[in-house]
Amino acid sequence: MTYTVKNHGDIIEEEAAELISERFPQYELVWQSYIGNKGNNTIAELPNYPYEDKRKNFAENSYTVLESVFIIDQILKSKIFERTIKNQSTNFMKREVSLYMEKKYP
Repeated sequence: MTYTVKNHGDIIEEEAAELISERFPQYELVWQSYIGNKGNNTIAELPNYPYEDKRKNFAENSYTVLESVFIIDQILKSKIFERTIKNQSTNFMKREVSLYMEKKYP
């Protein structure tokens, strides 16, 4: 079975599937062969792989990079940097996080 972030990833991976495909395709290639996700936030099985602790750490570290790339992409798409700064950055982040969470967890 070939895992894909769009069909088997967690909520952020599914949301970022297009971004991954267009700008970060290596993430999915590595994810497919080394990490995977059963679609329920459970790491896929990798039979006969003796270093599960290293695999778990690698998965967590690469996911952190993906989260950062995704958040940066969302900030850039929001065009926040085209606005005048008047203490808006803190309010913007609070609002964006709140809207994202409401959208995903109504």
